[in-house]
Amino acid sequence: FSNRQKELYNIVLEAQKRSIATMRPGSTQLEAHKAVYDTFDEYGLAQYGYGTCGHPVGLNIHDATRNWDQPLKPGCVLVIEPFLMLNEEGIGIRIESGVLITEDGNEVLPEPPKEIEEIEAVCQG
Repeated sequence: FSNRQKELYNIVLEAQKRSIATMRPGSTQLEAHKAVYDTFDEYGLAQYGYGTCGHPVGLNIHDATRNWDQPLKPGCVLVIEPFLMLNEEGIGIRIESGVLITEDGNEVLPEPPKEIEEIEAVCQG
């Protein structure tokens, strides 16, 4: 990672963590999406946010459900994948995690490393 890539990666990771923190029974996809773009906006990067920050996972990987205001229920699984695309710098960063809504909050489903130090350690063997 270059210094700029690290800076942007950490912003995307922060946005994802904030988004996941909103997810619980009764919250909505809109709240999760807003948390991502609020984070990007704090860093002056909202215009580089690309698309929506996630989607439900159902019978299809990208479930077509887009009822942003429908309350989440225990058992729902969503993917949270904030994405920054800075074309002029040749940098695009997306971090994806599956999230299960539980009775009392959420559980991030098992996934590969995503902290910079972990990724670099894996790449170096």
